[in-house]
Amino acid sequence: MSETRHADITLARYASAMFWMGRHLERAENLARLLDIIHTFSPGARGEQNWQSVLAIHCDEAVFAGRYGQVTGENVLKFYITDTEHPNSLTSCVRQARVNATQLRAVIGVEMWVQI
Repeated sequence: MSETRHADITLARYASAMFWMGRHLERAENLARLLDIIHTFSPGARGEQNWQSVLAIHCDEAVFAGRYGQVTGENVLKFYITDTEHPNSLTSCVRQARVNATQLRAVIGVEMWVQI
C-alpha cells in the first residue's frame, strides 16, 4: 500500500472518530438539557405525563416498559442517565465518545482529552 493511500485511510479514520465523538457528546448534552428541563418544571400531577412525553420523543416507550414498567420521574431518569444497556443513555453516549477520543488521542488537545 502506498504511503498516500495509508495517509488517506488514517485521515478517514480520524474524521470518522471525530464525527462520532462529537455526535455522541452532542446527544448526551441535548438529553441532559431535556431531562433537566422536565425535572425542573414537572412537579405535581402532570409530572408523569411529561416523563411519558420524553419517552415518546425518543420512541423508547416499549423498551422502557420492558425494563422499568411504571413511568415515574425516578425510573425515566435512571433509564436515560445510568442504564448502561440503553445505547442512548448519558452513560452510554459518554462511553462511546471516550472510545472515539481514545482513537484520536494523538490529534486532540490535552484539555479535550481531560474533559472527555
